[in-house]
Amino acid sequence: MKDIKRWNIEINAVELEIIIRRTLEGMLDKLYTNPPDIPLLSEVQKMIELIRLLPFSINLWQAQNIYYKLSKITYKELLAKAKSGNEEASLWVEKFKQIGQGLFFNVETILPQMQG
Repeated sequence: MKDIKRWNIEINAVELEIIIRRTLEGMLDKLYTNPPDIPLLSEVQKMIELIRLLPFSINLWQAQNIYYKLSKITYKELLAKAKSGNEEASLWVEKFKQIGQGLFFNVETILPQMQG
């Protein structure tokens, strides 16, 4: 993004928004079908971080819907594993929370907590 600004490169925000949005949605769809995939979860997290740097907004509606569906089933399953000491599940839970924050969710409200 710094190079784009420095070189004053014109970008087509409409086309780029579509590409980025569809890429993110595709990644989340894959995560929905294979939720324990921590490398994919890390890639989603990086994509969210990239989106936050863009000089234009991305329509996150569909990505937020997929995330919400994951939060109601998959998150609960992995949270239970994390509570019983599974370190990989704990890592997944933490990354999933960070992605939720990046998608503008109040994760403290929508996600069950680790206590208990």
